[in-house]
Amino acid sequence: MTLWPVALITFKEGIRNKALYGITLIAMMLFGATALIATMIPREVGKVSIDMALSTISITGLILVFFVGSTSWQRS
Repeated sequence: MTLWPVALITFKEGIRNKALYGITLIAMMLFGATALIATMIPREVGKVSIDMALSTISITGLILVFFVGSTSWQRS
């Protein structure tokens, strides 16, 4: 019952964080690079695209958790 207000405050704090916009920009550039690299490989284009996309999502999530966690640590 008290989880939703905490989740809402955390979400709003994440939106206010300027690092989120930079990380989103980097993720979009990596997704664009995925499309470029996939066209360079003649075989198994689907597998390469999926692997690159999953790697991009993992790296972006890791960077996002690092920056949001470090900024919330400083404010406590």
